[in-house]
Amino acid sequence: MTDYQQYTQKDAETDGISYTVSVFSTKRCDGDKVIGKIIFEDKPLNIPTTNGEPQNDAERYYRSLNSANSYYLRKITFSDKDRYSGKLEDFFDHVTKNVLPENHLIWCVPSVCDKDGLIEQLGGFVLPLHPLPNKAIRLFSLNL
Repeated sequence: MTDYQQYTQKDAETDGISYTVSVFSTKRCDGDKVIGKIIFEDKPLNIPTTNGEPQNDAERYYRSLNSANSYYLRKITFSDKDRYSGKLEDFFDHVTKNVLPENHLIWCVPSVCDKDGLIEQLGGFVLPLHPLPNKAIRLFSLNL
């Protein structure tokens, strides 16, 4: 039986994670076995902008990103056995549609949080419209 549960700070401590995890962090269980984890940190995307009125499209875009409900995807794991069964995609869809608030933006640095290529497998994470100071950041937006 598939079950979605909140991934708690206690889970993080057990897993050796030192940062504070978001209440939106979720684990997918199959019976009593955890087969996947999507771990967020409540760290909004913050792109440096100039003070005053935006001077160009890029700066307007950066301000828009800064004001979005954004969540930092810190880590994603999934069992190798179930990876290509469609369960990973179902899990991510569940989190984006049922766990995160509406009108949200997920940002991540795949080279840091995705050593197994799960983000690439999920798809939907794209380069920003205008280059960011950290060129490795990828965005996934829903209803924005």
